[in-house]
This record gives sequence, C-alpha cells and structure tokens, in this order.
Amino acid sequence: MKTDYALKRRDALNYWKSKTKRVFKISDNFMGSMECSWQNRSYKLGFKHVSIFCSIGQFASHITDLLRDFRFDRYNFDQSEQINEVIFRYYCRIFLIASEIFTDFQDLYILADEKISTKDIRALESKDLRLKQDNARTALANGSDDIKILLDFINKICKHKTSNFHICNNHIKYIFDDFHSVQPRRKMIELSKINSFTGYDRVTLIKHNKPEYIRIPKLTYIIDLITNGYDVLDKLFLSDPTKFDFVSRHYEDLNKSKVKKASATI
Repeated sequence: MKTDYALKRRDALNYWKSKTKRVFKISDNFMGSMECSWQNRSYKLGFKHVSIFCSIGQFASHITDLLRDFRFDRYNFDQSEQINEVIFRYYCRIFLIASEIFTDFQDLYILADEKISTKDIRALESKDLRLKQDNARTALANGSDDIKILLDFINKICKHKTSNFHICNNHIKYIFDDFHSVQPRRKMIELSKINSFTGYDRVTLIKHNKPEYIRIPKLTYIIDLITNGYDVLDKLFLSDPTKFDFVSRHYEDLNKSKVKKASATI
C-alpha cells in the first residue's frame, strides 16, 4: 500500500508532465512543451536555434527528476519528526529549482517587454531593477503577489538562512498542505506571514518570537505557478511580435545550423 506521501509525489509528477506536455523516456522529452513551440515559431520567422528556449526546457527537467525520486516513498507524513524533516528537505529541493525558474522567467519577461539586453538589465540601478523585477513577478502571477511571496519564503527558509530561518529555528515542526488539514495556529511561518519570525527588530535588535511550525505549500501550487508563468510569457510574445523577435534575435545561436523541427536534444 502506497503512503500518502508517495501518492502525493506521484500525483504531482503526473500533474507536472500533463501541464508541461513532457514525456519521460531515458530523460525528459519536452518536444510538445511551450519551449519547443517557441523554438519552432522562431524557425518559421527565419531564426536559427534560440538557446534560451531549450535551456529553460532542460533546466525545468530538474523538476521532473525530483518528482520521479521514489527513494522516500516508504516514508509518510507525520511518521516521525525525523521523517518530516526528510520530507521537508525534499520539498526544499523542489522549491530551490522553482525559484531559479521564476528568476529566469522574470528576467526573460523584462528583456522581452522592455526590449533591453541582459547587459542593460545588469546595468540598471538597484532601485530601478527591483521595480522591474517586482512588476515582472506580478505580471507572471496574473496580477497577484503569489510569486513574490513564494520567493520571499524560499529565500528566507531554503536559501539565505543565517539572518532568517536560522534565527528562529528552535527544533521547528512542519505542517504540509499536501497532508494536513491546517487549523489556525499561533507562531507558524507560512506564505505571506514570514517576516514576523525571520529577523530582528531593526530598532531594538531583539529577536522576534520563535515559531513552532513551518507550513509547507502543496507541490501542485508550485507547479501551477510555474506553468502559469509559461502561459504569461507566451501571451506576451503573441501580444507583440516585436517582443518575441527581440528575444529570438538576442539569444539566437548563429553558429548552429537551422533544423526542421525543435527537439529536447537541440
């Protein structure tokens, strides 16, 4: 009998493959994915291989690899505190990959929408860059703060922890949205309610109250945000062909011969 954790992992894998039109063989085949549709569109416009499209497709295969990882299927949520820690680290690995995908989407959105090069983006003043990044994240989440909130969570819980999570991690416990029916709790780190725990008061330098729990988002929630980002980028490209043309020209591989059809191995 499969554990609840194993079923959630498998469901998320099937959902990911269905939403992104990926087929796993020896490795991920994403010939039916959004990335390859962009590449084929570029070919029809007379461009050669556009490196960023295949690169994003290949990097997103990390999600497939992680969701196929069955090593922990014998474990279950709440089997023990130690096993919950193992499951939390598994989720963290998916979140870390997702954060890099969101950052690539964000930069690609800015590049296309503003028609500026990667060099120009790097040269922006920090205030201007932050504004453009925030605007891109909002656009990629259909006008919501969902991506900004998730990235804040990932950065403070999974990444840069010395001034965030490590300050408040007093043998913390985990609530998984994929398993628990969450009831309101005091002192719980969760999306949009993180900064009251992960830092010092700027005036007094006194630590904030330590939380008792971290609430972990569902895997399908992460997948929905990623696949929605694909859709937003595609709509941007279709809304103004000059933006798609700019991206294709910016990332075109002039040393690679044109081929008839895009594939996952370009």
